[in-house]
Amino acid sequence: MKLIFIIALITCLIGWLENKWTKYALIVWIIQKTNTQPSKEEMVECKKFVIEHVIKDLCKPKL
Repeated sequence: MKLIFIIALITCLIGWLENKWTKYALIVWIIQKTNTQPSKEEMVECKKFVIEHVIKDLCKPKL
């Protein structure tokens, strides 16, 4: 049982790290290409957009 837990833990850790590194790489790429960082207002708008779409996707009935 412990072995299954350890394997699952390692798998989740690898997935989490890959996701985190991908997000950071995307952020670095955007900053390098545009050479500007978003303002606080732009970040708030982007966060609202993401939250609305995530909630919409979660509430969407599955067929």
